[in-house]
Amino acid sequence: MKRLFNKYFEPGLFKKIALFYLGISILMVLRHLYMFKSAGREMPPFGEMFTVYTIDWIFVISFMLIVMMLTKWLLEKEVKWRYIFSIHLLLALTLSFLAGVIAPLVIPTNEPYALESVMYYFVLNIHLNILIYTSIALITYNYFHLRKIKEETARAEALENTLLQSKIKVLESQLEPHFLFNTLNSISSLITQNQVGAQNMVADLSSFLRKVLEMRNFEMITVEKEMTILEDYMALILKRFRDDLKIETQIDPDTHQVKIPGMLVQPLIENSIKHGYSLKHSLLKIKLSIFNKVDKTHIVVENDGKKMPNTGLKGFSGFGLSNVHNRLQAYYKEDFSLEIKNVDGGVKTEIVIPSKT
Repeated sequence: MKRLFNKYFEPGLFKKIALFYLGISILMVLRHLYMFKSAGREMPPFGEMFTVYTIDWIFVISFMLIVMMLTKWLLEKEVKWRYIFSIHLLLALTLSFLAGVIAPLVIPTNEPYALESVMYYFVLNIHLNILIYTSIALITYNYFHLRKIKEETARAEALENTLLQSKIKVLESQLEPHFLFNTLNSISSLITQNQVGAQNMVADLSSFLRKVLEMRNFEMITVEKEMTILEDYMALILKRFRDDLKIETQIDPDTHQVKIPGMLVQPLIENSIKHGYSLKHSLLKIKLSIFNKVDKTHIVVENDGKKMPNTGLKGFSGFGLSNVHNRLQAYYKEDFSLEIKNVDGGVKTEIVIPSKT
C-alpha cells in the first residue's frame, strides 16, 4: 500500500488542490456570513463555523487525494475517455452524497439525524459539489497534461540535440580529409621544385594536424584558439604560393573569447584562394577581419582577385562553403548569415553569428 501511495501521490498537485479548495472554503464562509447578515439573523459562533468548514475541507481534500491518485492511474493505464468520464461522474455524485451524510453531523440542528436530512443536504448542494469536483478534476488533468507536454518537449529536445551532434560530427569528419588531401597535393607539387620547402611544409602540416586533433575534443572553440590553428594553415599556404599571396589579419581583441565552430575560417581563406586567382590576378591579397557589432560576431574575408560570376550569389558551390553553411545551420539554426558577393576591388565573404562566450 505504501509503495502504491508513493507511486501515485503527487505532492505538488496535492498542494495546488488544497490551496484551491481553501479559497473555495473562505468564499463559502463569506457567503454564509453575508446571507445571515442580509436576513437579519444572529451570526453563528465563530468556533462553530470554523469547526464545520474545517471538517468539510479535510473531508473534501481527503476524497480528492484519492481522486488524484486514481486519475494518475487511469492516465497511466490509458483508459478510454468515455470510461474516465463515467468514473468521474460517479465519483462526483458520491462526493455530493457523502457531503450530505456528513452535513447533518457537523451542522448544529434541533432535528434528529435521519435519511431525510441526508437527502436534503445532498439535493441542496449537489450542483455546488459537482462544480467543485469538476474544477478540482480539471486542475488535476491540466497538471498531468502540462507535465506530459514538458516531458515530451524535453525528450524531443534531447533527440534533436543528439541528431544535431551526429550531423556536426559527420560534417567535421568530412572537412578534415578534404583539407588534408588538398595540403598533401600542395606538398607533392612542391617536392620536385623545392625539397627543403616540402620538408618544412610537412613539419608545418604535422603541427597543424596535431592542433586539429586536439580541437576535436571541443564542440566550440574560442576565436583566439581558431586563430592559433589558422596561423599554421596560413604558414602552409604562404609557403606554397610564396610571393604570389599576401594575407592580412585584423582581429578585434573583444572577439578573442567568443566561441565559434572549430575550423570555420579556414574554408573561407581556401575558397578565396581557389576562386581568386586568374590570369589577370596572379598576385592575390586576402584580408581577414573578425569583430563584434551589437550582439553579433562578424567574420569577413575579402580578396582582390577574380570576381564571382553572379553578384549576390545565394548558392554555395564547392565543398568548402557548403560545409560551412551546413555546420552553421546545425549550430545556429536560422540565427546566422553567410554571404558571398562581389564588391569594389574583389570578392567579400561574410559570416554573422551570435556573440557567445
